[in-house]
Amino acid sequence: MLELSAQEEAHSLALSHFAVGLLHHFAHDPDSPRLAEQHLREALHLAPRSPLVAETLIFPLLMQRDFAGVVEILRPVLETHPGEPHLVMLTAEALQLAEQDAAAIACLEQGLADGKWSSGAIFRQLFTLLWQKDRREEAERLLRQAARRPGLHNTFDYRYTAALHGNLRAMEAWADGRTARRWRRLREDAVAHARRAAELAGTDAGPEDVATIANLLVEAEEWAAARSLAERLADEFDAPDLWLLKARLLLRDGETEAACAYLAELVVYYLPDERFPEVSRLLFVAGEADTAIRIFTHYLSVDPESLFARLQLAWLHHEGGQTEKGIAALMPMLASLPPEALMLLAHLNHSLKRDSLALLAAEQAGATAKALNRNEFLDVDYYLFVASLHENKGNRAAALEAARNALALEPGNPLCTNFVGYLLADANQELETAESLIRSALAIDPDNAAYLDSLAWALHRQGRREEALAAILHALRSGDEPDGVILDHAGDICAALHLADLARLYWASALAADDLPDPE
Repeated sequence: MLELSAQEEAHSLALSHFAVGLLHHFAHDPDSPRLAEQHLREALHLAPRSPLVAETLIFPLLMQRDFAGVVEILRPVLETHPGEPHLVMLTAEALQLAEQDAAAIACLEQGLADGKWSSGAIFRQLFTLLWQKDRREEAERLLRQAARRPGLHNTFDYRYTAALHGNLRAMEAWADGRTARRWRRLREDAVAHARRAAELAGTDAGPEDVATIANLLVEAEEWAAARSLAERLADEFDAPDLWLLKARLLLRDGETEAACAYLAELVVYYLPDERFPEVSRLLFVAGEADTAIRIFTHYLSVDPESLFARLQLAWLHHEGGQTEKGIAALMPMLASLPPEALMLLAHLNHSLKRDSLALLAAEQAGATAKALNRNEFLDVDYYLFVASLHENKGNRAAALEAARNALALEPGNPLCTNFVGYLLADANQELETAESLIRSALAIDPDNAAYLDSLAWALHRQGRREEALAAILHALRSGDEPDGVILDHAGDICAALHLADLARLYWASALAADDLPDPE
């Protein structure tokens, strides 16, 4: 005959009540909620150390936002099992949600004392709540007390909290302009705690906490400690941030082959599509653009409908000067491209001086963004790019409209004021307004060759030849190599002043520069 100890019998009964409670929890009988709560309460009474039982019991009340009910259920169990960490923290969280912060703090303080300062989780939750409620002196006193408690001093939670607190204090010292010595001391303390936290971290720490410590170590250039932590724990979690951090650290240490193999595995099997751009940039910056192209080409052979992979290929080809390949990567999904992909297609065509196709793609991007109510997409950069395409095509009215849209978004942006001013001057319209807009851009960047050229052209249109000549000569001196447009304007201004030889010289130089878009 099988004989069970009292503990084993209680555990068996707890499992039985938990199972019956779950059955009632998912049933649709009117009495099911009451019966589920009854059995789950009994299960928690028999197994008070089970977070699963407690969380299952209070879940319906949390969904109903009955936080007082959660406290009512948990408090009797907590009174019979004082200091039980998960019960303390659940009760405190319910009190917080009920906007009883003082009671939540008291609950955590009592739980920490009842548990003889052995729970890092309670300590950390208490410190965080005190800090959030701007009770900084109490929080820092708690931190000092924890440092003297053997049960807490070498827990991950204590070291994690001390590292973040020290880093915050160091940043405050820097912002306040305090002595470099004080900042350095605070920073060194924070890093020392972070190193110890990294050594103590395990899978129970959670991916966000591990990533926080790893990034703090990276910022402090503690590369070896950061890499050790990432290599030990990154693959234990479903955590793309940690995976990519591990890859960055491998690349940083020159282990390119291992990093590329790791990233290829992530792309094909694990990484969410929306994280593909980070892989592209990571490999591109590391000088491994060809490897990135191979990875995403292989991925597309498995999943040819992946828009994210096509976007990465197009971007990589664009950055590598393989424009036609970039266009080819996007064209199979042209009908379903999002605004960002259409703008990339526009830029690819523009780099080949196919401005009609570039304009078509850019306008389609704008229309798609509007249809999706993505007004943030239609920003200054978008309108200025469209304006420049219209200008290249000789459509001054459309260019001016797009440039004015940009100016309306950012009235003080010198790129916008200069462009609108130049387009007005080039169209021989509103010349005083044009000059005023251009001068506002020059007030911000007085030696900008493009802005000086715009001013020269606005003055030339007003018949102020000598002033125009002075401005265009300033423009020619400001740029490293004057572009064809500035040289052509210099020729026109010199011709108007009857400086024929000089005009011919500038015109010849403009033709040699050949900055005009090719005909399509």
